[in-house]
Amino acid sequence: MTMSIKRTQTRRLIDELAVRGDEHPNPALSDTVEKRIDRPREEAQSKKRADLRATLDDLTPRLKDAPNSWDIDALLYVERGLPRTD
Repeated sequence: MTMSIKRTQTRRLIDELAVRGDEHPNPALSDTVEKRIDRPREEAQSKKRADLRATLDDLTPRLKDAPNSWDIDALLYVERGLPRTD
């Protein structure tokens, strides 16, 4: 796709970006646009990670005293493997 950039300020900014990165204007602009597109996605992933961390931090103390799976079997079944009735 060919783009015709009519605003001189935009063209000047693209050229400045290319000079700073020591590259052709097209890859410089492409990289900048990709980063701009990825930013909200990365922020959303960062928020999800923070939410998950908060959930884990909240659950960890609660699960500290939880019985292990082998303890649960002993609570639910008698020695012969039948369900407890007591």
